[in-house]
Amino acid sequence: MTQSDMIIDTVAGQVEEALQALASSSKGSTAPSTAYAGQLWLDDTTANAWVLNFFDGADWISLGTLDDSANSFLLKHEVGGLEFDASGVVDGDFVVGTGTGTMGLQSGANARAKMGLGSMASQAADNVAITGGAVSGITDLSVADGGTGASSFTDGAFLVGSGSSALTALPVLADGHIYVSDGVGDPVDMNAFSTSTGFLRHEHGGLEINAGGVVDGDFVVGTGTGAMGLESGATVRTTMGVGSTDTPAFAGVNLGDDNLSNYKEGTWTPTLIGLAVNGTHTYSVQVGRYTRIGNRCFIDAAIQLTAWDGSATGQVGLSGLPFTVLNSTNYLATMAVAFGGINLNTGYGVLGAMATTNTTRIDFVECGDNVAAGPILVAAMSNSSMVRLSGSYEI
Repeated sequence: MTQSDMIIDTVAGQVEEALQALASSSKGSTAPSTAYAGQLWLDDTTANAWVLNFFDGADWISLGTLDDSANSFLLKHEVGGLEFDASGVVDGDFVVGTGTGTMGLQSGANARAKMGLGSMASQAADNVAITGGAVSGITDLSVADGGTGASSFTDGAFLVGSGSSALTALPVLADGHIYVSDGVGDPVDMNAFSTSTGFLRHEHGGLEINAGGVVDGDFVVGTGTGAMGLESGATVRTTMGVGSTDTPAFAGVNLGDDNLSNYKEGTWTPTLIGLAVNGTHTYSVQVGRYTRIGNRCFIDAAIQLTAWDGSATGQVGLSGLPFTVLNSTNYLATMAVAFGGINLNTGYGVLGAMATTNTTRIDFVECGDNVAAGPILVAAMSNSSMVRLSGSYEI
């Protein structure tokens, strides 16, 4: 610290001290013990924030802050300074008050917001955007100047152009009506919808139906009252006369020379039996499907045993056909068969299967070259017997 009371009692030393105090603005952490009006004092109490003070004859007045590391000085706002660091200023920044006794930098957008001008990036005198408030002193702005040419219109009316003349207000429409162009003059009134929240009328191509409740499989059908409605598939089948079940029956459909009296498809359970004593066998596969067309039934079956019941006796058969075989003398419908785990007698190599008349059963026989066909008896079966069968028979 270099300070002095500026009183020269002796020349030696005190002159040098006084000059150093003047040269350093009396730099020190405390004010000079003797102060004179107009004297400067540099308070270095806080590092990098030295305060320059001025004595007005009565009090020390703070003029600003000196950062000796950044070599910068901020003049206090009380004495006309802005107190902000302008080193980070960019093009378009504004100096604005912070509300805390200092000033700061703000972008143009923020400054416009502070001024209540909105967030527009540019504002030209010949292109002013008015987003609020009111414009007074202008009456019936002409069409040529971008106005309507009229001072008032009927509430709810539609406006149409009239060349360079004022816009014309069309009458307010009734509920559900719309204006459409006739290609010549002003739009015309069309009663197109049932209501403003309703449906397009059928007279104009609408279905007049609320599809909000539609579910998978629904059909759109006429109601006979000038509107359409939703019906389930079952109801539509009844209307079409093809039955009301999920598998409709087509009765009496004329197909030229043939009569399609019935159509049906589904599943059946093929079951191996002994014709004398059925037995109860165990299966890992036991699947059957059928399709009936008229008086013909087409079948498929797949069987795989895991255990054959030794109590079964007689010829081996397959029961469970979906429809009774035609009752006709000597009628035997033959099936195609693949098999395994069935022991045929010597001289036989083919397993035959024939639908037995007036039953719901297929009987198995063994066939061979130059030998008479014979029945497959239960002794030929095993715990691993397998049968795959496909064919058709008359009902």
